[in-house]
Amino acid sequence: MNEEVRFIRGNEHTNQLAQRPDIAEVDRDDAAHPRISFTQQQTTGGKSAWVPNRLPRLDATSVPAAVELPLHLNWSSPGRVFDLRSRADRARVYEIVLQEGQPDDVLAYVDGVLLADLWNDLALPRRLRAAWEPLMQDPGKTICDFTACDAGGPG
Repeated sequence: MNEEVRFIRGNEHTNQLAQRPDIAEVDRDDAAHPRISFTQQQTTGGKSAWVPNRLPRLDATSVPAAVELPLHLNWSSPGRVFDLRSRADRARVYEIVLQEGQPDDVLAYVDGVLLADLWNDLALPRRLRAAWEPLMQDPGKTICDFTACDAGGPG
């Protein structure tokens, strides 16, 4: 039995629909705003990763200067605080979130413009990089502004 998972921002509720487990949509209550859909892609070692159809944009006024990732993301260094103003720390956060994150994690921690800037410097498994590569070929066309799309993160 396949299921589709839809993450709806604002309500932070998960609605189980009978369709596909490898697709999630982040949606607003009104149809005037584009959706960011995620597909689950197989990566290395039997793992999978969630890849959006467009790059999210974070609201710069709500992005913290430092972040402690939740344990389900940063299980190897619990409690570590990352300084997002530091290019190296931001790159590490993006590497972790792209490899370990669910759709709501990508929306909460990844900014498409900053990801595009870091893309060539990120240490990512080959198959994960290949899954994200179509978004990075022309990021200007795939970035979804937070005012036009629902890409501000959960809650």
